Amino acid sequence: MNTISNTNPSFKGIIVITFVAISTFLIFMLSFDYFDNYKIISHKSRIEKIKVKIDSLVISSTRSGKSSSSTSTNYFYNGGLFLAVQDTKGFLLKYENPTEKIYDYMSHHNDSLNLWVLNKVAVKFANDKEKQIDVSIEIENNKRIIFYFLFYIISLVIVKLNFKKQRKVS
Repeated sequence: MNTISNTNPSFKGIIVITFVAISTFLIFMLSFDYFDNYKIISHKSRIEKIKVKIDSLVISSTRSGKSSSSTSTNYFYNGGLFLAVQDTKGFLLKYENPTEKIYDYMSHHNDSLNLWVLNKVAVKFANDKEKQIDVSIEIENNKRIIFYFLFYIISLVIVKLNFKKQRKVS
């Protein structure tokens, strides 16, 4: 008895493989944000506030599509500190763009401002009134990333179960 197996990929299979590939890449990219946020949260007590004077700034803009663009402002300070602020509007994670606050503060304080620094790396802009760094955005983003990771795992399990069910039927 000869059996003919269907080796042509189905439309549903291609969609599922595309979904898995894109979601795997997304989870991989979000893991970098998670570990950056975790470092800030776990070393919160070691982060210190320092006052620095701006040395120079570079504004770069990139285009990624017909209607979207991304702008990044890089601030360089005396002592070799560097703070990059991206004009990012994300729908998966919350982002705080302190560009207006930075310009306003520097205009009133002779091109100097306060930064939160960890191991000689600028973490983010600090207001005069802040006594310790606010990590609420980092905590919320990490909770979101954990939720996305759990959703990713559950969707992979569902896909695997559906494929097992289809193999048993055929």
